[in-house]
Amino acid sequence: LVQAAKNMGVKFYFEHSVKSIEVRNKKAERIEFENGKTRQVDILVSNLDPVMLYGRYWNSDKKNKRWHKTRLDKLRHSMGLYVLYFATNHDYDELAHHTIVLDEDYKIQLDDIFDDTQLPKKFSAYLHRPKTTDAHAGPKGIDPMYVLVPVPNLKSGLDWQTIEPAFRQRVLAFLEQRCLPDLKKKLRFAF
Repeated sequence: LVQAAKNMGVKFYFEHSVKSIEVRNKKAERIEFENGKTRQVDILVSNLDPVMLYGRYWNSDKKNKRWHKTRLDKLRHSMGLYVLYFATNHDYDELAHHTIVLDEDYKIQLDDIFDDTQLPKKFSAYLHRPKTTDAHAGPKGIDPMYVLVPVPNLKSGLDWQTIEPAFRQRVLAFLEQRCLPDLKKKLRFAF
C-alpha cells in the first residue's frame, strides 16, 4: 500500500517527531517537526488517539469548543491493543477471515481495562486469518494470522517488557481453548 500511495504522489515521513500541526479553517496545512523542519500538507493522516492529536499537536487559528483543552482534559483515552502475529503449520480452514471471540462477561474485561487499568483477567479477541479468502497469504502449509486483544493504554504504566511473555502465553491458551485446537503443538512462530 505504501508503494501504491507513493506512485500517486503521497509523501511519507517516518521517524520524524512532530512538534505541532498548523491548522486553518479546520484543515491541517503545515507540520513542524522537532528538528525544526516544516512540511506543507494537503491531507494529514494520523493514527494517534484524538486526545493526543488535538490536545498536544493541533494548533488552530480558531477556538474550537470540541477540541478545547478543558474538554480534552476530561475525556478518557481509548484502550490499547495487544497485537500478536503468528503462524501455524496447519490450515484452520474452519475459521472465517475475521473472527471475533467474545468472553461471556465482557463487562469484567472493560472494567479491568478502563477502571482498574490492569490486564484483563478474561478477554475477548479479534482474530484475522487472511488465508480464508487469499490462498496466497502465506506459503503452502503455513497459516499466518494475527490477534488483537484489548488492553489498557500506555498511561496505565504497565511494563510490557516484563509482562508480555506471560500475556502472550495466556492469549495463545485462550485461542487454543476457544477456536484453534492444538494451537501450541501447531504453532510455527509468534511475535
